Amino acid sequence: MSTNDTLLILANGRAKNREILPGNFRIQKFCALLDSLLLALAKKTVADGEGVTKVVQVVVEGARTSRRRKKSSGGGQLPLVKTAFFGEDANWGRIYAPPGIREPP
Repeated sequence: MSTNDTLLILANGRAKNREILPGNFRIQKFCALLDSLLLALAKKTVADGEGVTKVVQVVVEGARTSRRRKKSSGGGQLPLVKTAFFGEDANWGRIYAPPGIREPP
């Protein structure tokens, strides 16, 4: 959340490359490479954070809606979940169903 942890991509046209237009096969390749670069930089930024000892990526599969997926992935920010990872405590109940995250079927 710090301004020191900001990643920017700027384009000013000075390279005089041809514009990649929507529908062109090159746009898909460019977007895939850009996504890969940004993900790698984001992970490196997290890993380089002050006091960071662990980096955990929360992947939610099978959520019925994007709202549920976002709510479930937010469980990784809960103090009990962070404590479980930091202490290397395999208390999977904290991970699977942190308070306020799991919705009834």
